[in-house]
Amino acid sequence: MCLVNDELFVRAATAEEARKAFLAPAPTPSSSPVPSMAAEQQDMLNAFAMQSGMNLEWAHKSVPTPTGPHAPPTTH
Repeated sequence: MCLVNDELFVRAATAEEARKAFLAPAPTPSSSPVPSMAAEQQDMLNAFAMQSGMNLEWAHKSVPTPTGPHAPPTTH
């Protein structure tokens, strides 16, 4: 079963809500979401992103790399 709220209520923010909304500055996005890598690896990642339709950041997150999220466990 899936419940969905199909109502949206919009109202003006109170002065306190507006003040709190902008206390902390928004993070500045990185100019390069993908860490540095060898030219051959970058070419392969670019090709994968193009073929899959993913942007570079998500293409990088989805492939196994020695330091990425899907890296094999190390044994010491």
